[in-house]
Amino acid sequence: MKTKKTYTLLCSGPLMNGSMLQELVCEGYDPDRARARAKQRLDDEFKGDLFSMKMAAQFQPSSVEYTYYSAEGIELDDLDPKTLTQNKMKEICEPIAAEMGWSAAYIELFEKVCVVLPKNPGETYTPGGFYGFIDYRNDAL
Repeated sequence: MKTKKTYTLLCSGPLMNGSMLQELVCEGYDPDRARARAKQRLDDEFKGDLFSMKMAAQFQPSSVEYTYYSAEGIELDDLDPKTLTQNKMKEICEPIAAEMGWSAAYIELFEKVCVVLPKNPGETYTPGGFYGFIDYRNDAL
């Protein structure tokens, strides 16, 4: 069964290699959980070392910044994640993307349920806010 729901997504800025991290944080829109997850990612990455974070912020600001969004997604509760292959994902995503008016889509596993989300953040995402080095430093004070 396909159910349209709102989710909170966390995205990093483009990293050195041009890739971006995109993570589904929770069902519904919850900025507090998004900020907590971004802080956790920074803690994992920098182990609380503010000097390293300051250097990263100076030379590659996007490496210490996260944006969180509200996004519409399609939950597929009748799909077994273990059966997913590249071809099967394409088979599932293309018709949903066309139906929703998205240029492309991808599947993310969230709490044992597959969720189809748009690949292009500009298509259905509602910007929520930022969390990064400055916020982290303020939290530490």
